[in-house]
Amino acid sequence: MKRITTQEINRLALPAIVSGVIEPVISLTDTVMAGHIAVNTKEVLGAVGVVTSFLSALLWIFIQSSRAITSQVAHAYGQGRLSQVKGLVAQILLLSLGISFFSSIITFACSEFILERFYDAEGTLLDYCLDYFHIRVWGFPFTLLTLTIHSIFRGFQNTSWSMYISILGGLINLVFNYIFVYIFHWDIKGLAWASLLAQGTMFVVSVVIMYKRTPFKFFWVNGLHPKFMESIRMSADLLIRSSLLQAVLYFSFSKATLLGVNGDHTIVATHTLLNQIWGFSTFLFDGYCNAGGLLSGRLYSTHQYQSIRELVKQLFYVVLGIGCGISVVYFLLYHQIGTFMTDNTDISLLFYKNFWIVILMQPITAITFLFAGIYKGMGITGVLRNAFIIATIFGFFPAFYISQSILEWGLSGIWAAFFVWMIFRGGILFLHYLSFFYKRAMQPSI
Repeated sequence: MKRITTQEINRLALPAIVSGVIEPVISLTDTVMAGHIAVNTKEVLGAVGVVTSFLSALLWIFIQSSRAITSQVAHAYGQGRLSQVKGLVAQILLLSLGISFFSSIITFACSEFILERFYDAEGTLLDYCLDYFHIRVWGFPFTLLTLTIHSIFRGFQNTSWSMYISILGGLINLVFNYIFVYIFHWDIKGLAWASLLAQGTMFVVSVVIMYKRTPFKFFWVNGLHPKFMESIRMSADLLIRSSLLQAVLYFSFSKATLLGVNGDHTIVATHTLLNQIWGFSTFLFDGYCNAGGLLSGRLYSTHQYQSIRELVKQLFYVVLGIGCGISVVYFLLYHQIGTFMTDNTDISLLFYKNFWIVILMQPITAITFLFAGIYKGMGITGVLRNAFIIATIFGFFPAFYISQSILEWGLSGIWAAFFVWMIFRGGILFLHYLSFFYKRAMQPSI
């Protein structure tokens, strides 16, 4: 049995944490900047939240076509046959390219319909949403292709390249947010242009590194690669899972918008802040979850079940400790975080009333993400799909109904339902690991 060392875990996890944190930082930077724009603060903040929610949904649905390539490349890396997946990688890159441009064109043309019908945006909120959306939507191809390339890097057992690229993108976004908003006074359009500039730069640098440091490139392959349909099957499982995730997030934003009385956008604006913090927090421990996925995929390709068991045991306590640590820090900085996020008094008061739920979710979320990362890395995507379906149908929606229709908790009810949802998601994967995979760890390693 080959034991994975802490040094090897950290080599993959620490750069993944940094690069992972930068992704939500770009959205979080827009949110913080929007929260400090003096004119129509609630509408600007709500527009950033709504548009970011939709574009994130679009991204995380279609990125599943490339997420599966991580485990495929990791398996090939573990077996020493990277040359055999060059054609597969090229086909996945071209698929992502086609999907991203088609999606941007369609959503741009239907932007007003989407925002009015699906997010109930109207009046000033709708105007700001359209201003922000019409610019940000063209960054979608850059982001999808960048994350596809980063998925290839991870399968190649390298997370450092993604870290450097993400840091560069985050710095560009931060600097030009300030320039476009506070110097040029472009307001919400300035936020959008800064994000687009950062996304384009990250894509160009990612392509350059891929061509120089890996055997993979964009090129046309006649006929489907033998592993292409397997990759599509895995992608379909992850697509269903991701679609449900985005459906739940959309549902929460839609309900938060409807909870506002007489056009008051305080609730959806506060929900935007809470959602951004929750998303940011997940990336603080997701680096170790990603590292677990990369290493487990490599070990699974050679049936080293006992090594995977030891790896999971190591990472369980690491991510649980990180989740608990985040909770402690958030409790200690409870009011300072609210003040940092917005100057609006109404939003701040509602934020303080609900932030504690997000804090308590952190350890459970950490464990959930760990097992999701392990199963993704091994390519056991059917279990992930089924766990998500069960958690959504029997966890989130019943909890939401009880909290809203019976207890009438408002925004607190939405986040209580999220809490129940995370318990179901993590609990199902944990039980499956104990009952199914743990038994295989008792077998002799090859």
